[in-house]
Amino acid sequence: MPDRRHLLLYPIFTISGAAGLGYQFVWTKILALALGHEFSSLMGVVTAFFLGLCLGSWAADQPFLRRFGGLRLYAMAEAAIAVSSALAFHMEPLLSTLAHALLGAAPAPLFQWFISFSLPLVLLLPATVAMGATFPAMERHVSHTLPHRGTVAGLYAANTAGAVLGVLASAYVLMPAIGHGAALFLFVLTNMACAGSAWVLARIEGSAAADALLRTRAPLGARAALLLFTTGLLGIGLEVVAVRVLAQVFEGTVYSYAAVLAVYLLGTAAGAACYRHATRSRDSQRVRSLPAGLLVGLALATQLAVATLDGARGAYRASRLALGDSLAAVITSEAMIAALTLALPTLLMGALFSHLVQACRDRDASVGAAVAVNTLGSACAAALFGIAVLPQAGARGALALLGFGYLALLPLLPASSPAPSRRKSWLAGAAAAGVAGLALALAVPGELRIITLRQGEWVVEHQEGVMASVAVIGKGGERNLRVNNRYQMGGTARDAVRLQSRQAHVPLLLHPQPRTALLLGVASGVTLGAATRHADLRIDAVELVPEVIGLLPFFEPHNAAPQRNPRVRLVNADARRFVRAANGSLYDVVIGDLFHPALDGAGALYTREHFTAIRSLLARGGLFCQWLPLYQLDEPTLRTIVATFLEVFPEAAAILADENLEFPALGLVGGMPRLDRTRGSAGDPRLAEHLEGLGLRGRVDWAGTFLADAPRLREYAGDAPIGTDDHPRVIYLAPRFAARRGTLSYGRLPALLADDPAGAYRQGGDARLASHVRSRNLALWGQIAEREGRLDEALGLYRASAALNRDYRPAQERMRLLERHLQRRQSPSSGVQ
Repeated sequence: MPDRRHLLLYPIFTISGAAGLGYQFVWTKILALALGHEFSSLMGVVTAFFLGLCLGSWAADQPFLRRFGGLRLYAMAEAAIAVSSALAFHMEPLLSTLAHALLGAAPAPLFQWFISFSLPLVLLLPATVAMGATFPAMERHVSHTLPHRGTVAGLYAANTAGAVLGVLASAYVLMPAIGHGAALFLFVLTNMACAGSAWVLARIEGSAAADALLRTRAPLGARAALLLFTTGLLGIGLEVVAVRVLAQVFEGTVYSYAAVLAVYLLGTAAGAACYRHATRSRDSQRVRSLPAGLLVGLALATQLAVATLDGARGAYRASRLALGDSLAAVITSEAMIAALTLALPTLLMGALFSHLVQACRDRDASVGAAVAVNTLGSACAAALFGIAVLPQAGARGALALLGFGYLALLPLLPASSPAPSRRKSWLAGAAAAGVAGLALALAVPGELRIITLRQGEWVVEHQEGVMASVAVIGKGGERNLRVNNRYQMGGTARDAVRLQSRQAHVPLLLHPQPRTALLLGVASGVTLGAATRHADLRIDAVELVPEVIGLLPFFEPHNAAPQRNPRVRLVNADARRFVRAANGSLYDVVIGDLFHPALDGAGALYTREHFTAIRSLLARGGLFCQWLPLYQLDEPTLRTIVATFLEVFPEAAAILADENLEFPALGLVGGMPRLDRTRGSAGDPRLAEHLEGLGLRGRVDWAGTFLADAPRLREYAGDAPIGTDDHPRVIYLAPRFAARRGTLSYGRLPALLADDPAGAYRQGGDARLASHVRSRNLALWGQIAEREGRLDEALGLYRASAALNRDYRPAQERMRLLERHLQRRQSPSSGVQ
């Protein structure tokens, strides 16, 4: 080692890797808010990022940049990353506005793909091209200054290990604590520090570091290019398949994807480090035969992944039982299960990449071109496997294809010996390995359709879509919609139909005369079907997952077949993007469904910017109702949502969909009219009969869902922080509560029930309505006492509720049920005293 100063290069490159993956994680979140969460938008951002890296890697070894020393070029690239990233962040609002203007509310699929790819490419290209140039530039300097066969592997291991730190820091620390913009500018400062350090070292070394400035590089070669491209394609293909399958096991939060990505990167970094350690002897036979073993090993590892993924659900449950329900326990469990699947194949991938690129370096070919070709394959993988392979072949077929793909590369490797006889033997061995791989692929059990079925349940329909795995689950005469095996999206059980129907009727009945409505979220379609019962109401309904719309017939007649109703327009789109792009469309009522707040992406529907966009869509006298699943929210998250809603709708009110404490749904209503101005009756006799069965007989019933007015909500929210697009707090807060077991579904309700009927009077109610609200609150307190085992107290509350308002049926029904229960317990014949 000529100078100990060179020891600084590896930590500099490690820090650079942390900033690079930090950028990718932050930009993915920022641009999803601008372009939407459709698959085309997500793939457009990822592909644009990879293509920029590809161009930068190729350009770094071209003659017009080789005139700079490697270390100077690296410093320039780091500075360019910092400057262009800062500029891109300030340009992002303009891109968002342009995207909404070009796409509109319901763009054609091909046009949406084009825009979703083109705009991120233009925005991120300067920064990503500079990122791509850093590896070839640093490798050129280090290979010349510190000659060693493991240079490529050492640098790749250091940079990728830094990438692991970048993922963990951005997802778990920086973005939750300081928001997207501040996190991005912290990475900008990191790049500037790397640039400054490298530039100082380059100035100290001076002309001694002129590392083969204008030396002509040999062409890459067709075989080497095909090997590099295909290994990049198959490597990211495995990541896509693993993420899709593990999404049916993990919690599906922003932390879940970060855990899988960190494990994937850590495995490749470890593989590169192992390769560097194993290849100290340049001429060893082991080094020359290593790539064939790595390809066969990868083929076997991808097939063994079937078994590990098939057992992931049980392993995850066992880990959670052992570690608990804290966020740290959930993240640790997810990382451990991801490692079971990805540790071995990513270890081999890191070693194989290092070998292929180092082989190019040893032949004096362009390292930049080699990395560029590999990155180009990675850029194609996400769209290929997400659009074509997974929906058509499923996860099991995709893994088999990956195994065959690695085996098919064996003939492209150079033979260990140039003798023709050895070459033939080697090809025969490759063919035998292919046959063995095929046999293994057919022998390994598991179908990778992970669906948790409880007693009495069966799968009615299952579809592997481009965004998620969607299933219709049957039980008795009921059907439920389940997405990614974890998220229940409505069903046909009696209580579920009642709740979903009231979610449509109550907001529509609060409006004096609705003509147009927008429903954000379709799911099983029961809420949408209930809305269609209002005559002359024209409805736009937006659903993100396309397969969900196709499964609507499985929930007839409970959803009234909205897909065949001429007054309904079903739109497959991201709700945020639809709202921002629907300029000119005005609605009397907008209803936001019970979005799962912890689901990655759903938290973006609780920001100030989203609520403001919805307000701009309301016609004069219009109202917006955002339903909140209280059973999936802790108090800090709920207070943040309420504070954010009040920021946009200062005179908001809260309503309660139903008296069901198993799945309590709170509605925040912006633009709510005075209670005495709501509709006095349903008008349509058929609608009135339908509403009677749902406990909505007249104004007192639907206006009586009132829970709290704006002053009470403001008191409840207190000093809770506001959620914004730059700092969407719900995305990071909700997962801390969603994975806990044994929580009280109604735990957030008592703080809101503390209000007296004065709020109803302030909202324009009369004595009868105030009596109804107070009676309902007493009955809810009774349910809480009953669930907590205080039966005598519960009976007293039910009796007080019934005495206060004899027309409030739920209190009377529960009072009679509890009286009979207590009588049976006290009866001598029951044996229980």
